[in-house]
Amino acid sequence: VKHLTLVERNWFPTLLAPEPGDVYLTSEEDAVASFMLDDQETVAGLVEAYERACERSRAVVASVDLDHVVPHPQLGEVSVRWILVHLIEETARHAGHADILRELTDGECGAF
Repeated sequence: VKHLTLVERNWFPTLLAPEPGDVYLTSEEDAVASFMLDDQETVAGLVEAYERACERSRAVVASVDLDHVVPHPQLGEVSVRWILVHLIEETARHAGHADILRELTDGECGAF
C-alpha cells in the first residue's frame, strides 16, 4: 500500500499537474524505500494516505483528456490513457504479491 501510494503520486500529480517541489522519482532507492515501513506507520495510516493519493489522482485525471500526452523522464512521452493502463497493471501486480504473502501466512487459497 505504501508503494502504491508513491506510484499514484509519482504518475498522476507529479507528471500531469506538478506543484512546486514535485520531482518524478526514478531511482531504485526511492522504489525500495517505498516498501519499507517505519515503526510509526500503521495499516490505517497507510491506507488513508493511499486513499488520499487516489482521490488526488482521480481529480487530476478528470481535468485532462485521455489522449493528453506528457513528457516522461525515462519513456519519452506517455498519454494519460497509457498511464491509467499502467497503473491498473501496477496495482494488480502488487495486489497479487500481497495475496501470495497472505496465502503463505494463513494457508487460505482464494475461493477454492
